[in-house]
Amino acid sequence: MQPDPVLVAFTVSFIVNMLQLGIILGLLCMAPAWTRAIRRELEHGDHRPHGDVVRLPHHWTDRAGAR
Repeated sequence: MQPDPVLVAFTVSFIVNMLQLGIILGLLCMAPAWTRAIRRELEHGDHRPHGDVVRLPHHWTDRAGAR
């Protein structure tokens, strides 16, 4: 027995719309943090010369405290 095509179309449309809504709401929630980071970068900038080594926090490496 074939499923009702109207029900299938509605279900697919609903799922796609919910995914789009989730993406849009996620982007809107992240916008304040992004604008703060961009403003901070534009105001202060990154003053490290190119080629300077960026040290990662030690908990990012598997050898804690190794320099």
